[in-house]
Amino acid sequence: MKTKRPILLTLLLLLTVALLGFAQVAPSLTPTSPTATGRAVFAIADAAVDVGAVTKINITVDSIRVHAQGGDWIALTSTPQTFDLLELKAQGVAQLLAEAELPAGDYDQIELSVSNIVVVDAEGEHEAKLPSNKLRLKGELKVEAGATSTAHFDFLADQSLHLTGEGRYIFAPVIKLETRDKAEAEVSGKKEGSGKKEVRIKGGSTRTDAQLGMDAEGSLDAGIRITPDAALSLAADGKVKQSKGQALTTGTLKAVDTTNGAITFTTRAGTELVLYLASDTEVLLSGSSARAADLSGRLGAEAVAKYNAETKALSRLVVASDFKNKAQVSADLDLSGEIKSVDVSKGTVTIKTDTGASVTLKLGKEAKLNLDGVTSGPAGLEGKAGARIKVGYDANTGQLKELKEKTEVEAEASVTGTLKVVSPSEGTVTVTTAAGAEVVLKVASSSKVMVNGTLSTLGGLKQMIGSEVTLEYEQETKVVGELKARGEVKGAEGVTGIIKAVNPAKGTVTITTPSGQEVVLNVTAGSSLVADGAISSLAGMAGKVGEEFSAEFDSKTKSVHNLKARAQTNARVSGTLSDVDVNGGTITIATQTGGDVTLKVDASSELEAGGEDVTLEELGRLISAQVTVEFNAQAMIATEVKAVGKAAAAGKASGAIKSVDAAAGAITITLEAGGDLTLTATGDSTILVSGARSALADLISKVGSRTIVEYATDTKVVTRLVVVGAGSTRANVAGTLKLVDLQAGAVTIAPQTGGEVVLKVSYDTKILIRGKASTLAALAGLVGSPVAVQYVAQTSAALSIEAGGRTLETAETKEGGKGQSGGGSGSEIRSSSGAGSEGTSTSSEGSGASARTTASATGSLKAVDPEKNTVTIVVQGTNETLVLKVTSQSRILVSVASSILQLATLVGSQVVVEYDLKAMTVISLKA
Repeated sequence: MKTKRPILLTLLLLLTVALLGFAQVAPSLTPTSPTATGRAVFAIADAAVDVGAVTKINITVDSIRVHAQGGDWIALTSTPQTFDLLELKAQGVAQLLAEAELPAGDYDQIELSVSNIVVVDAEGEHEAKLPSNKLRLKGELKVEAGATSTAHFDFLADQSLHLTGEGRYIFAPVIKLETRDKAEAEVSGKKEGSGKKEVRIKGGSTRTDAQLGMDAEGSLDAGIRITPDAALSLAADGKVKQSKGQALTTGTLKAVDTTNGAITFTTRAGTELVLYLASDTEVLLSGSSARAADLSGRLGAEAVAKYNAETKALSRLVVASDFKNKAQVSADLDLSGEIKSVDVSKGTVTIKTDTGASVTLKLGKEAKLNLDGVTSGPAGLEGKAGARIKVGYDANTGQLKELKEKTEVEAEASVTGTLKVVSPSEGTVTVTTAAGAEVVLKVASSSKVMVNGTLSTLGGLKQMIGSEVTLEYEQETKVVGELKARGEVKGAEGVTGIIKAVNPAKGTVTITTPSGQEVVLNVTAGSSLVADGAISSLAGMAGKVGEEFSAEFDSKTKSVHNLKARAQTNARVSGTLSDVDVNGGTITIATQTGGDVTLKVDASSELEAGGEDVTLEELGRLISAQVTVEFNAQAMIATEVKAVGKAAAAGKASGAIKSVDAAAGAITITLEAGGDLTLTATGDSTILVSGARSALADLISKVGSRTIVEYATDTKVVTRLVVVGAGSTRANVAGTLKLVDLQAGAVTIAPQTGGEVVLKVSYDTKILIRGKASTLAALAGLVGSPVAVQYVAQTSAALSIEAGGRTLETAETKEGGKGQSGGGSGSEIRSSSGAGSEGTSTSSEGSGASARTTASATGSLKAVDPEKNTVTIVVQGTNETLVLKVTSQSRILVSVASSILQLATLVGSQVVVEYDLKAMTVISLKA
């Protein structure tokens, strides 16, 4: 059984509609003559080639209407019909939806009313959520007396079908619309078995050729869509919400504030957005580049906006003077992530985005590939699985335009100093360093701005001028990756309470304090509003009336600096901070009762150490400290974290390695700014050489190489060191997997020619079995199979291991002493089915043994039942389902020791489980 995943289709799901005419129409529809009509034919088809795990896409169309230009809507059919798009693909035909007569004239919209979309995959039927069931497509359709006019709708399913974090399907149509007049439409008899007529359309003159898409709010227009990197969820009211990734929407300009670098944008669905200008914001007026100041004269104009859904930073704004122009300029998208797979023969690369979604792009001759700082061809992508990259591509064609490998050095530069100037109109900040130098950096739409631990904007950052800031940025482009400002806002007051009223027209929000006092605050373009972990607008706050919020505001003007949601606190836990995952946004607390609790941390979480606000990264330097955490027990999100002690300040430096004393655990670096810095490396220090985890002794051969290091300023202990200059060379070896040493963390490869190669395997090594991420333990079951390995020649550290072929399952009988083979014969057992099937290994006793019989398996977590204390796992590569009990002796690992409650949030994830075959209980499970 296969696990649901984002569906990437390589060709179009084609929905063809031909419009020709309709009888008995009211004369108000402005026909060319009162009796001039034509014939209308609607047909549906599907030309897709591959739909991955999906076996059916059933779409139910309830009705079809067309809109006469300057007139009314005309209903063509109101009889619901259901079509299986994949069945139409298999037949390779178009089927009839409706046939009618339309008065001659001009039409500007076509509406399909869709009541239901059902997706069928290996796990059964799933109703896909539509942001809007009304598909209104704008396009020019001309009907002439006695002639045939057609409209073709190509549904691009690879861009239309999405998954939420909870595994729910979202279907937000992206449609290529082409209308023609004076065309030919042939309708044949009903096809046997289907009960529907076939339609063939050809000829005619093209009127409209554009691509339209639907955003999360349900607006359908040219140049918009839900992007592949979008993080989606379904709200309590059933509406689709996007919290991260790029967002594309259409609407009108309402206001422009160049002082605070903000524009107010009203979407087609009626939502008011405040979007913020950045240094890389692209403004286009009627297809020509323009300045933000030029927008003041275009208020009320229709526009398409592309922005960061989390920070609301605007990356592109297109004010279009006509329909075609808007569609054309909105086709380019970009995303960041890692390479998942490359198929040079098919000319495709699949990328796993930072939000977890996957997108497959075409590799054409025009694609610009920059790998390791060198221009390369498509073949250069082979062996790059897992590499961090940034790509730009044409969303209309799926064609890759540019790919750049993101190296360590790009994000490692940093500066700390005093915030001197904030220019929202130019998208820049100026920082004065301790040495008195001024550094001007760009704040882009991808930059993350944090003010006192809260997500903010450039407008909100203006209140922090004079405060201490730390910025990480790309050295070459001077673009900020993350900016953290910390300090007290002069003349600021704070208030906590319940939002009583929101008035977007007046720009005010009213908060009722716990004592019953009402405080009316003014919201400006420079105000930072955070709800549901993301930047919001005042209009967005209208739905938060009755919820608890905290606000920081100017005591004189009552203007809001920060307004953020305070999630309802349902539980509290105390214990020791055992783990902080900065990338994953989680913390783990070892409780005083012995259990572990893992909680999510978002922009609404308040983090404090030693009475001072800290970031999640700073909290990570307080492992083993005592903490008290209040959290939302339902969402498992921390609302307030208080740690005992003060996080050690973090230092960062770059320079050349001068000397290494492995015995003393010391390394000396000659700084680029001048002088030497001697640091201590411990077992907890992360040392990377050419991307591979290394030991301090490995740096002896790297004396003179450029390095970037992070360390604790008080203890001078290295936390992370990366060698970025004159690095080790990469090598490749292919052959047979001869040995896997789990204790030593090593593999032995027997090449076709030459001697054996022994390589070290660390947690940084990418291990793929049949193209899927796996573990070293699972690789042990493939001894004797062919493998391909990329490694660092100097250190013999494996970077990636790809294995294939059949899995070898072994069963060892242990009786008496450790490692003794039993079972009466001591022979090795190889199995192809049952408990020892693919992905499963078994260990059993010999006759007379009293120890338990165990097995292990790799697969996907299908279900978790905390009440019954059971987990259901679908074994990888088979249709076998395991239902196992979780006992007090079971060890659950989700990066660290966890409980079955935390495991319930990971349904759909890959797991490795060891279990008791007799009792069917979990011994250990790692997700």
